[in-house]
Amino acid sequence: MNKIPLTILIPCSDDPLLGRCIESIDEEVEILVVLNEPSEEIKMLIKQYPKVKTTFLKKKGIALAYNTGINTATNKWILLMDSDCVFRGGTIRKM
Repeated sequence: MNKIPLTILIPCSDDPLLGRCIESIDEEVEILVVLNEPSEEIKMLIKQYPKVKTTFLKKKGIALAYNTGINTATNKWILLMDSDCVFRGGTIRKM
């Protein structure tokens, strides 16, 4: 399948469900996680996903995380996703 020109932007600070969210992405897209004062557990978790782009923020704030991610994304289309949610198979392609 062709790569979709999409960035999936996931802000996170301390959600261990982040891994499930990342693993549910079943398309070749840019995955960008903005870590908002992350815990050590989350820092270790994100290292398990070397293809995921990561940006670290020293200040908490969901709007700051979204804006930073939008400015960092390399694709025209950006999908905002919560770290505790998952995609059903085929959802990204359908959108």
